[in-house]
Amino acid sequence: MSNERTRLLVLGAVLGTVVGLAAAWIATDAKKEQGKLLTDGLHADIRPSAKQWLAFGVAAVSLLRLFSEMMDPKVKK
Repeated sequence: MSNERTRLLVLGAVLGTVVGLAAAWIATDAKKEQGKLLTDGLHADIRPSAKQWLAFGVAAVSLLRLFSEMMDPKVKK
């Protein structure tokens, strides 16, 4: 495996870790907020709808597609 490929794979892994960490942070903050609401006597559920999951999936695919387009080699004329 070439040195450049290894660097790109490591960079991708680090970026994926950072994005995953941010998502986990948001989820734990939401769970804390849910717990606070429950201690105040308010019933609160974190339950994304199917529409929200679908929108999330479309956004993720769109980001990957955009990234793929950014990485296409461009021929200079």
